[in-house]
Amino acid sequence: MIAMGLTQGTAVARPATPTGAGARAAAADDPYTQAFLTQYGKIKAAANGYFSPDGLPYHSAETLMVEAPDHGHETTSEAVSFWMWLEAAYGRVTGDWAPFNDAWAIAERTIIPQHADQSTTDAYNPSSPATYAPEWPLPDNYPSALDSSVTVGSDPIATELASSYGTMDIYGMHWLMDLDNTYGYGNKPGTGGESGPGAGPSFINTYQRGAQESVWETIPQPTTDLFNYGGPNGFLDLFVDDASYAKQWKYTNAPDADARAVQAAYWAYRWASAQGKEGEIAASVAKAAKMGDYLRYAMFDKYFKRIGSCTDPHSCPAASGRDFQHYLLSWYYAWGGAAAGSGGGWAKPPGESDGNSQPIDNDEGKGFDRMCDPTYTGNGRNGNNLTGALPDSPLAGHWFSAQFQELVRNAYPPLDGSGGGDDDTQAPSAPTGLTVTGKTSGSVSLSWSASTDDTGVTAYDVYRAGVQVGSSATTSFTDTGLTASTAYSYTVKARDAAGNVSAASAAVSATTSAGGGTGTGTLKVQYKNSDFSATDNQIRMGLQLVNTGTTAVNLSTVKVRYWFTPEAGASTFGTACDYAVLGCGSVTTGVTSSGSSAAGASHYLEVGFGSGSLAAGASTGEIQLRLNKSDWSNFNEADDYSRATNTAYADASKIGVYVGSTLAWGTAP
Repeated sequence: MIAMGLTQGTAVARPATPTGAGARAAAADDPYTQAFLTQYGKIKAAANGYFSPDGLPYHSAETLMVEAPDHGHETTSEAVSFWMWLEAAYGRVTGDWAPFNDAWAIAERTIIPQHADQSTTDAYNPSSPATYAPEWPLPDNYPSALDSSVTVGSDPIATELASSYGTMDIYGMHWLMDLDNTYGYGNKPGTGGESGPGAGPSFINTYQRGAQESVWETIPQPTTDLFNYGGPNGFLDLFVDDASYAKQWKYTNAPDADARAVQAAYWAYRWASAQGKEGEIAASVAKAAKMGDYLRYAMFDKYFKRIGSCTDPHSCPAASGRDFQHYLLSWYYAWGGAAAGSGGGWAKPPGESDGNSQPIDNDEGKGFDRMCDPTYTGNGRNGNNLTGALPDSPLAGHWFSAQFQELVRNAYPPLDGSGGGDDDTQAPSAPTGLTVTGKTSGSVSLSWSASTDDTGVTAYDVYRAGVQVGSSATTSFTDTGLTASTAYSYTVKARDAAGNVSAASAAVSATTSAGGGTGTGTLKVQYKNSDFSATDNQIRMGLQLVNTGTTAVNLSTVKVRYWFTPEAGASTFGTACDYAVLGCGSVTTGVTSSGSSAAGASHYLEVGFGSGSLAAGASTGEIQLRLNKSDWSNFNEADDYSRATNTAYADASKIGVYVGSTLAWGTAP
């Protein structure tokens, strides 16, 4: 009955050769295999409408439904995890593992938030991971007042995860997406923004107002709330009662779905290994293992409080280490942060008052906020507990020294010294080693060595020709919006929590590349290392081209160059495109001698695009490439000019992007 009105898709069993115990080849006369392949073909046939144009499965082919999603053309991480199971089973009976790898690749660039979607994770403080907000049974009980008087525990796994994967980003599926952008928020993966109505998937969220909230009462909202929709505070004040609100991003993970995806990858590995093909899915299995590591967040209390015999938030003690890990998968885990440009980890500028602690006559139109009164005992929603506010606070937005000192005392990593920096008069040392790490026709990238300070450096201010052009919390910065073929001079100063500023670093100069040829958009290339070994017989990488400009770029004019040295062996090469969002048929590859005497750069892999255009703000998506010498002798990639060790996509200043004959991104050797 389910097949009525469906287009008959085609799927062919290609028997795998058993190479070990448990290996199973699909037999042409096996009725179960053939029934599976018939159904698989129906599900994957585009005319039947089970998948969106971006390759994600709809939760339902119908649009109206009464379930966790309120619209059938949304998708859930649950649907994606079952899709991964479908492709694992397909690989088992056909020996073709490309669809399984594609499922993971699509998930990674869509439903798993990218760094741009959670761009301020570096501001996360594992020792102070959350502020308590009571949960209530009925939607009418909301918004729920934040209660800072409830102690929370510390996050014991954030540091080890960051150490293992080199990032504070969370690697897990967000549970809900609006695949047709029906609501029009345009919270598109990989953008961290709200682009409004238009084609393409959008992150959304619902279900935040108690257990009784039904599908007809939910309030679909963008996960990145930039206050473009809803009220003056976006959608935030429908759920949380706070003295002030920050533009922010927030995601919710459904652990059962991530666990199912990991389970599918486990059995895919078992079945592929039995076929002697485990290497074909190694990269996807590694993604599943990473997802499983982050899935451990579902095994902790959401406020990292101790487990057992606790029903009251004030009496339940905060915990550290793993004495509050319950080792069961909870219903969800969630994470979030301030939107980029809205203060990083701060909900407001540090030291700025949330509101006055008692009525103050003023001509600014600012009233008295009882939640800022330390003597106020709250209401039934927070158990009639004191607010925990500091006394004698001034009007909202005014400098509040006591609050700033408290913020500094609670800083993570901790700042040495005491007194909140009010008595600190020692300036940091001047930054050293200022270097140009990359340049384009419109930008210059810089890095430098860290300064030292008795209480800790909080920021670096970057100056161009003596005028400040930006600040960075790290030891790198990219100055954009520059003019092609123009010389610029830079210095950097360090700043500490008390506002002491160092002397300027030694100056460094850079001349931007020549202008953009036939392309009017600013381009950059991002790279990830896909190699398991630097000394095997192939160079493997992932690339994606990004248009950060305001107009489209003609891709037929664009070439990307990755420089390397082949060492000994054959001087001819083979290249392959294993996967591309654009389609490998749209990608050209070849190896050319560079004529350069620079170390690690005797040859380059050149990647081109047959046709098409790249819209402003768009990315080509992932392009998985590899190359080999014709005699299949080994490389030694350790000293290759363009090679890096990052396994997640990052800007690559040593990979060149040419528009026509003009270098538009990167530094050529």
